[in-house]
Amino acid sequence: CIGRLALQKRITDLIWAIELLHQLDPHAWLVCVGDGPERDRLEHFARETGCQDRVRFTGHRDDTSRLWAASDVAWLASDFEGQSNSVMEAMVTGLPVVASDIPANAELVIEGQTGHLVPVGDSAAFARQTAALLADRDRALELGMAGQQRMQDSFGLEAMIDAHARLYRSLTN
Repeated sequence: CIGRLALQKRITDLIWAIELLHQLDPHAWLVCVGDGPERDRLEHFARETGCQDRVRFTGHRDDTSRLWAASDVAWLASDFEGQSNSVMEAMVTGLPVVASDIPANAELVIEGQTGHLVPVGDSAAFARQTAALLADRDRALELGMAGQQRMQDSFGLEAMIDAHARLYRSLTN
């Protein structure tokens, strides 16, 4: 996961999810990239839950595209969010996304086509959906490629210019 370590990001749900996922895949790790007011509390929580060897906090990084390229799945557990730059960046990189089912995430992630949307706070669903993607690399690749195509078709520069041109034409007619 990449983002500001703030309460609404629900990183504790992801720490629980990695603990559950570890039961299915002992090689799974959670890398939390970013900084924020919750970092100390989250690091303490990871230690207290015994997950410190499966969770890494990197702090702020400027090489997010490289980090996404080294990842298998992108996670975002927020209970509210604007349109997430980290989800869009992950999708551009070709990663499947597992994210909380909130309106802003549903604008980006199409359930079952570019990733999975799970109920807010459902750590078990994060673990289940991710375990399925790790077990079926072809399916994960298919979702990632579809997400990459979605970003290009719907959110790329050409799509934005076309949308603005349509808007201007509709206002002048």
